[in-house]
Amino acid sequence: MKKFVLFLMLGILLIVGFPNIALAAQPIDVFLNGEKLKFDVSPVIENNRLLVPLRTIFTAIGAEVLWDNSINKVTIKDNDNYTLNLLIGYNFAYKNNRLIKLNVPFKIVDGRTLAPIILLSEALGAYVNYDNANGKVMVFYNANNFSQLKSKGHSNSG
Repeated sequence: MKKFVLFLMLGILLIVGFPNIALAAQPIDVFLNGEKLKFDVSPVIENNRLLVPLRTIFTAIGAEVLWDNSINKVTIKDNDNYTLNLLIGYNFAYKNNRLIKLNVPFKIVDGRTLAPIILLSEALGAYVNYDNANGKVMVFYNANNFSQLKSKGHSNSG
């Protein structure tokens, strides 16, 4: 009888736990203006928020990404249009000295700074659509793409 109960409990744990394991292992693809980005560190989900490597995304839109190791600070500059400053471990950033609050802090994974994907819409006005079911994130940054999406009835989400 004890063996039966043990096998039953093990079976329930496998059935209940397996979908969560499968979802956690699902890769997340990020597309910027329709082009798939290649990361050397995979995006992660933390506290139900998607965190993505910053350098890959910001260099893809033409920004300069600077790292200050002495204070764990990232500075992102885009041709004098904006300066974005953030500190690892904190859940806020500054865009041109304007505070942007986020739900989860920035973190380092395998030497790369990861940030909540919502930072792209909060700091840059980018359109971000996260399709959790298919593990896809669509980011549209330039004004033409954003205008086309707005005219089709899409809204900015993250």
